Amino acid sequence: MVAVPQSTNASTTPDDSAVISGHPAVETKPVRWQLVTAVLCFVLVAMVAFCYRNTLNSYFLADDFGEVFYMSRIWNGEWNLYLSDWMSNTMNNPGMAVYRPWFITTLVIDYFFFHGNAAGYYASNIAYFAADVVLFFFVVRQLTSTWTPARSLACSFTAAALFGLSPLHCESISWVGGRTDTVCATFFLAGLLCFLLARARNSWLLTAGAVLAYTLGILTKEMAIGLPVVAAGIAFIYPKNAPHPETPLLSSVWQRAAGALKETSGLWIATTIYFVARYLALGLEFQLAADILVTAVAPTWEEIGKLAAIATIRTLLNFFLAREMAEERAEEAEERARPAVAP
Repeated sequence: MVAVPQSTNASTTPDDSAVISGHPAVETKPVRWQLVTAVLCFVLVAMVAFCYRNTLNSYFLADDFGEVFYMSRIWNGEWNLYLSDWMSNTMNNPGMAVYRPWFITTLVIDYFFFHGNAAGYYASNIAYFAADVVLFFFVVRQLTSTWTPARSLACSFTAAALFGLSPLHCESISWVGGRTDTVCATFFLAGLLCFLLARARNSWLLTAGAVLAYTLGILTKEMAIGLPVVAAGIAFIYPKNAPHPETPLLSSVWQRAAGALKETSGLWIATTIYFVARYLALGLEFQLAADILVTAVAPTWEEIGKLAAIATIRTLLNFFLAREMAEERAEEAEERARPAVAP
């Protein structure tokens, strides 16, 4: 009796993901595990929706009233308020020295759909957090892609479920203004996932996606600043081109650091641009530019008069401050140059 050879149609193919070091992942049948992945993601989303379902019956809290009123002014024709949020403090509040224009953008979008209906804003909060949990699942899945599929999926699901069930996230979901954390986390995790996939697939498009997601995250809340550090740490510990084992320690560290900096250069450039923009937005120069833009959008004689007065005051203030600082430096230089007098 002749043995019939196994059909090659059932041969295994590599899983889409690859390890962060760039090596191919464990081979398996992709369709089966893709179906399992979809089911697990559905369970995670359902779990988040179930846990926070009562939030939909809540009403606005604390700062929410002021934020919704601010959005109503924007949609009622005062678009200069939204534009000024990109060029000055959040909601033009002098007491808030923060620069979060994308947070305001999420509220502007919500007001377009929900107006004063609090349930709509809370539904958005739940959706953002559900996205965080699913993205966390895929980040862990990518980090464990060298494991067997069953083990990797079990670890990813367990980690994401614990993250989703943690009671520490309640404030970020049950308070409209608290969405800064969940929205920022959405872009942080999306950027990290794009970075990991870009390393595995050598895709410039995914690299650009990581930079874009990071930029939106840092424009939502400042804590996204940790992404370049995390990405550089991953690139340092798991380099694409690992140094030879016999390479001296200092040379090995230098090669790893140089490779990590090169891989994360886009994130660091975006960080530099953000800090410059933030400095200008919260400083006198950009404030003046914001006032000019506001007047250009909604010009009235009263606004033009106010702008002229503000521009004059700020220009004089900058002039006298600069002159005083120059005189102070000159006096310090003279004192240093003057020989010391013996007692």
